[in-house]
Amino acid sequence: MSTRSLNIKSILLAAIMVVIFFSFTQVAQAKIKTLTSEIIDLEFTSASYLKDPTLITANGQHITIRRITNSKKPTQKILIQSGLHGNEKGAIAFNQWLLPHFKNLMISSSEWKNTQIDFILVANPDGYLTNNRYNSNAVNLNRNFSVLFGQTREYPGKMSFSETETKAVRALALKEKYNVAIDVHGYINWVVLPTSPSIIAQKRKISKPEIAKYKKLYKTIAKNIPQLKNYKQLTAGFLQDGGSFEDWMFWEGGAQSFCLEIKKNHMKEDEKTRLKSYQAYANFLESTIKDLLNKSSHSLTAH
Repeated sequence: MSTRSLNIKSILLAAIMVVIFFSFTQVAQAKIKTLTSEIIDLEFTSASYLKDPTLITANGQHITIRRITNSKKPTQKILIQSGLHGNEKGAIAFNQWLLPHFKNLMISSSEWKNTQIDFILVANPDGYLTNNRYNSNAVNLNRNFSVLFGQTREYPGKMSFSETETKAVRALALKEKYNVAIDVHGYINWVVLPTSPSIIAQKRKISKPEIAKYKKLYKTIAKNIPQLKNYKQLTAGFLQDGGSFEDWMFWEGGAQSFCLEIKKNHMKEDEKTRLKSYQAYANFLESTIKDLLNKSSHSLTAH
């Protein structure tokens, strides 16, 4: 074989290697770009996810969870729930709007990397279908959790966690160990915090880390609530709402937790006015969640 033939082959081989290198680089860059903007969007029922076929309501309805995450191993887990009172359609509509809003944030902002947000849009599907505050057993589900159970003016059920719906929420929370858990309602201009440590201390011993954690939550809400016009900061204990979601999630479920009440007349507003209100709620939640994630550690919570 001539020297000329060898040179031609060498040149061709070199050219092929260059093409392969640039092709590989482009593919690698494309993969990196895809991975940094990728969102996993899942929908499943509590019965299937928790492998418990009993987690179906009295009328045979499933409790559905919608999960959005940008990480296979998220370090920040958030639960946003609505529809615990089935007739509060405005809260459910807002939470439905909120889901794609947070999804876009998780794609566009590095502040939300390694995040998982679970949405329960309708926590009381039987009540939702019949436009009823209560579930099929006439129980106020937001009085059926265990902390201060029975201290309420409404029927809380025969015992704490007697209802399928609250059992499903409890099982999900204990499995996921959320950092932040928010319950959205549609009643009045309030943000409702868990019952204060001084009242809980009458029932059980409170640790110093729990007190510190509560103070952080209280200060964070106080800092951000001015974003919401004419809003009050209250506690479940003050309202005599024993057995509430936010009390159980904070004092036993291990999450920084609160209830956001939105005004119930938003469904009657024109779209422009309603979306302006939604954006104000979203801004409040964004800043509050970010503050809590920066300040709180799940290791400080009690189980």
